[in-house]
Amino acid sequence: MKKILIGLVVMILLIFSYYLLMVAILKGMMNDFCQKKYCFDLLDLSNYLSISIALVGLVFVVKSLDSWKEQDKFFNARNLCNKLTTLKDLCDIQLLILIDQKEREVSSFPLEEQRKALLNIFFEMQLFRLSEEISKILMHSNYFYKEDFNGIYSELNRKIHDMYNIIENEKKSFKNIQTVLHQAIRNEFQELNKKLFSINQRLDKKANE
Repeated sequence: MKKILIGLVVMILLIFSYYLLMVAILKGMMNDFCQKKYCFDLLDLSNYLSISIALVGLVFVVKSLDSWKEQDKFFNARNLCNKLTTLKDLCDIQLLILIDQKEREVSSFPLEEQRKALLNIFFEMQLFRLSEEISKILMHSNYFYKEDFNGIYSELNRKIHDMYNIIENEKKSFKNIQTVLHQAIRNEFQELNKKLFSINQRLDKKANE
């Protein structure tokens, strides 16, 4: 609606300008100027309107393309924020719960079998697949707050591998492994929560502009 009103105002101004120019020519006000400078014949109103409408339309098409790019960046940023939040929550909540449950189930097994069972949870939850999917979006999409998103992803991906490596390198026992993993990510995940919340707030502000 706003763009339509702006277009109407521009067209009214162009028509009014044409009227003033036509009056000036008919009244002979342009004679002195045209004697010194070469002047083109005045376009008739229909041709003038056609050219004006085409030019105004072209401007709005260009602006619409720019607006579409901004919207694309916004929706990509929102999608990234949701995916990173989902991945973080999976690691911070569901992964730890499943590891604790699995550790209790296999606690009587040999250490190597326990290790395989616990590591397999990362693949059952498709954490690495989701992380890779986010990485591709970061590389191939346009979005707001690139530096922030890359920093968050880098930290989150590193903590996922840290947890995996803690299990992979355990030599003695997996008893209380959930607590060990939680301690390894707790502080960093609290910071990631704050950063993701901040991005969401900024996106909400953009949506309301």
